[in-house]
Amino acid sequence: MHEFSIAYGIVRELECVASQHKARRIMSVTLQIGQLSGVDPEALRLAFPLAARGTIAECAKLRLKKTPAVLKCHKCGRSSRAAGQTFVAVCAHCAETDVQIIAGTELLILKAELETAEDKT
Repeated sequence: MHEFSIAYGIVRELECVASQHKARRIMSVTLQIGQLSGVDPEALRLAFPLAARGTIAECAKLRLKKTPAVLKCHKCGRSSRAAGQTFVAVCAHCAETDVQIIAGTELLILKAELETAEDKT
């Protein structure tokens, strides 16, 4: 399960951000996971608490925002979302296969809610 190593990397990145802001702990984190990122969102959801154990992210709530694959057709110029669970690189408008993936491969930390010393006063 490579999601554990991904979760571990996310926790390390969150620790860096928390350190920069002098945070006591991480309250929540929101991730954007693209359909074609190669990451299983549910496996990541299970791996995150294990990776965060013993860190300032240990009690952080994990929020996942799943994004679909989006293609842009080189023939007709239109964009379309990939339909269903399986991915087929075909334009939904003209059935052309000369397409470019313009979204859906990302794995991003969108937002982290931090508790700082000022929050406790």
